[in-house]
Amino acid sequence: MRGGWLAVAALALLAAGFAYLNRGERTVLHLGFTTLFQAPVALVVLGAFLLGMVAMFLLGLRHDLKVRRALRERTVAADRDDTEVFGSGYHHPSGIR
Repeated sequence: MRGGWLAVAALALLAAGFAYLNRGERTVLHLGFTTLFQAPVALVVLGAFLLGMVAMFLLGLRHDLKVRRALRERTVAADRDDTEVFGSGYHHPSGIR
């Protein structure tokens, strides 16, 4: 597990270095409904990174819920088939009824 913490520390150090080296840099940020002048580059990059993380989380969550629903339906169908074969006293090994 030491490698995981080392990778996190390296990423944090890289981000801190980026922010330090670009501390005086400013840019114009057009958001569509408003324009921000003199926006710090480091904050713009951090904001883009965080928005990307949120977007990937939401897309992944949608896919995860779809897979869970399919697995639940498959388990219920298997339980129904087992009940037809073995009778109502049989319970599926997964414990799902």
